[in-house]
Amino acid sequence: MSDIVGIFNTSAYDGTIDTDFLNIGNLSLDSKASNIDYSVDDFKEYRAAMISYVKAVYPDDYNNFADSDLGVMLVELFAYLASVLSFKADMIANESFISSVKTTENLRKLLQLIGIALKGPVSAKAGATLSLNSADALDDLNDSITINESNRSFSVDTNKDTGSLTYTLYKVSDNGSIELTTPDISLPKYESLNKAGVVFSNLILLEGQLKSQSGIFNSVNTLHSVQLTNAPIVEGSLYAIVDGVVYNEVQNLFLAGADDTVFSKTYTGNYAATLVFGDNIRGKSPSPGASYQCFYRIGGGTRGNVSPGTIKFSLPATKISAIDSKSIDISTTIENPTKATGGRNAESIAHARKWGPNFFKTQYRAVTGEDYTTFANQFVSTVGQSGKSIAALRSSGAGSNMIDIYTVAFADEVDGVQAQLERAPITYKSELLKYLNNYKMLTDEVTIVDGLIRTLDVKATIYIDKVYQPFEEDIKRAASLKILQFFDLSKREFGEVVRADELNREIFSVPEVRFSKINNLRTDDIKLNFNEILQLNNIELNVALV
Repeated sequence: MSDIVGIFNTSAYDGTIDTDFLNIGNLSLDSKASNIDYSVDDFKEYRAAMISYVKAVYPDDYNNFADSDLGVMLVELFAYLASVLSFKADMIANESFISSVKTTENLRKLLQLIGIALKGPVSAKAGATLSLNSADALDDLNDSITINESNRSFSVDTNKDTGSLTYTLYKVSDNGSIELTTPDISLPKYESLNKAGVVFSNLILLEGQLKSQSGIFNSVNTLHSVQLTNAPIVEGSLYAIVDGVVYNEVQNLFLAGADDTVFSKTYTGNYAATLVFGDNIRGKSPSPGASYQCFYRIGGGTRGNVSPGTIKFSLPATKISAIDSKSIDISTTIENPTKATGGRNAESIAHARKWGPNFFKTQYRAVTGEDYTTFANQFVSTVGQSGKSIAALRSSGAGSNMIDIYTVAFADEVDGVQAQLERAPITYKSELLKYLNNYKMLTDEVTIVDGLIRTLDVKATIYIDKVYQPFEEDIKRAASLKILQFFDLSKREFGEVVRADELNREIFSVPEVRFSKINNLRTDDIKLNFNEILQLNNIELNVALV
């Protein structure tokens, strides 16, 4: 015990503090904290702020700020750590909200929380010509030609950097829908065939490799899901067969009835999909132990928009039944006489950020004009077309509302050239109308109308210092890119006001540009009617040295 007493000072506490911990540099802790600048966010700013802090708080204790000094090295170490932590804090904050998220994967997860799925790539489509290679042997035939499921997909060499592409043959029903669930294709009877080859109005080629996946549902789980092994999934290509019953994809199970044979999908990275089936409350749940087979295509994107004649493939000998019940082997060739169209890349972050939350706000019914606009802009045609739309109330009454949907479609992006807007084809309009009818109020009457495309030429002069003359072409390209980005169709909407000063500001953001002038635009804003959308036509850019 005496040893312990000897170690510790047992004198009574007198209320004083011998250390200057709370008053280093004749400053209180509160006054010290007030010297810290919390607005800095990078290494250089943190370094400068820390050195300024040391100079202010410890002027007599430390005054060697040479770059080689150990103290400065420690300051730089802490500045680096602070910048990293600041970056991570900012990233966490930004990636936690749909309005500021920058990564596709995090945006996908955020939208998934509100029941919205990012749209995957869309496949290009092309009409098909079927040529019979030995037509002379068909004189006595009057039966149909059948192309088996195993012969419907084939690869073609596009002679591009994208390499080979796979196209799948489908039959189109009388109402215009694609028969996804028909495994074999039966062609018209012989009397409707032309020996030299015929363009079948009921056949279509869709880009994407046909895949299938089968299994048995676990007897334990009541909420079943299937993770598909191949990616990226082509939008609109999914369906499943469970114990002989076809299950179709829906946007969300929320509106499904207890007996509806449907499923929804969620995407993982690279647009791999997981199918989620119902629970007998929202969608019918497959019975435990039931067998399933999922069918889908992988591929999609603008690379499938190939030129006429690019697709050419000889099918193996096809069995054709004769009158005398014999069979004759006849080979066929499939080609695309017209350009493949409608291929689109996966939904962009900008589009999903804008329309995803709006779609959630609709609560899966179209009541207001904003609801109709949101649904129309979320629509993607099964034949590969997407576009831009706006709703307008033509008339209203106690009985019904008459609503016009002004729409334009995206033309095809070919060989990396930016897609342009065009008048929406009839097929696209009819599918859009059918889609909107699923969500509209019972008494509303919806009409699809052509939107107006207003083109604009930009003639501008940029002013740069003479010292940058050797880099004139590079600066010119950079400024042109800024103009293209400003008029990017993903950012343009119907009826938008386009401000000339904002365009100037974009051009001025090129570091070497001293100032710029839009020669063919007044300083006034470019005002559009509600049913007009602006599209850039040509850029004429001149450079002046100052």
